[in-house]
Amino acid sequence: MWSKWIYVKGMEDKVGREVDFVKAHAGWDEIIFLYGEQLPDGKELEVGLSLLRRPSLRGTEVGILYQPEKSGDIRVKILDATSSDFVAMCGGLTQCLGKAVVETDIGARFNIKVTEPETEFVLETEAGPIPIRVEVSRGIARQVMTNMRSYVEKLYKCGVRAVRIEEVSAVNVGVDPSRTGFLVLNTDVLKKEYPDVNFWEKREPALNVLKELYEDFIEQEDLGGSFLYGALYDMHPERDGDARIIFRFLPTMYYQAIGYEEACGTGTIAVGIAMLNNGDIEIQNGKIEMLFEVGSASIVNKSEQITTALRMITKEGKVIDAEFSHNLIEIIAYGKVHI
Repeated sequence: MWSKWIYVKGMEDKVGREVDFVKAHAGWDEIIFLYGEQLPDGKELEVGLSLLRRPSLRGTEVGILYQPEKSGDIRVKILDATSSDFVAMCGGLTQCLGKAVVETDIGARFNIKVTEPETEFVLETEAGPIPIRVEVSRGIARQVMTNMRSYVEKLYKCGVRAVRIEEVSAVNVGVDPSRTGFLVLNTDVLKKEYPDVNFWEKREPALNVLKELYEDFIEQEDLGGSFLYGALYDMHPERDGDARIIFRFLPTMYYQAIGYEEACGTGTIAVGIAMLNNGDIEIQNGKIEMLFEVGSASIVNKSEQITTALRMITKEGKVIDAEFSHNLIEIIAYGKVHI
């Protein structure tokens, strides 16, 4: 149910103003959209973090929306709860924003004309321009497709390489020592070293192995303060997909209920690049199309399987363009909040 009015108790004395918000989710990410013009200068990080935490609106990311500075339609600054800082990109946020542009007043605020059967606009992000294409029918966003070409270029610029952690082969995708990256592992490779561990169940044996590999990789690569995400995949779907994926196994999340993430746009791109690097996917005329099942039946207890569709274009063994779409995006709430 949508909520028209939500007040954040205890914030009135700190800033003392009322701002508009829209909240949505894309399978996992819960995104709060705010308008930069309504926020006090220099307080964006403080306000964003306060809204992400209990007992406020709560969420995983904040997208602060501004008028464009270049050739895009909306400029967005992205604040992530797990790193408590601004990040270059969040794929789930782009999916949510595509739906919100069509189904809330965000489109009108940024002079984006909503048309059927498709509406297109461009986000200005720290990772570069991100084109969004929305399939629209009767005023409803039926599918959102996010083009990640700029993000792909960023990942390759930061580096894509095969690595070994103890006796396990993995792919390190896009680690910038000052920011974030991915450690991608194929569970079939993991099973060779840990045959009795089921990595598709969120249980202590699997989490212990992942924790050890994660920490060993940070140490051996001397990554220091880098914020590293994890991703698992294999080619054994349980339903109609082509592969399975799990995202974001972090040390702080190992023994919490949220230890595995159920959808991740940036992670899907990283996994696609890693799969190509490992030779695990078939290329047809330079193109790859994959349907990922997110998680497994033992992890995701939902009647509707969460899926992510990925399309990539390759050249000389590298991805040069990619786009993705989550199958589950919903507007949760909208209204005003006191900060």
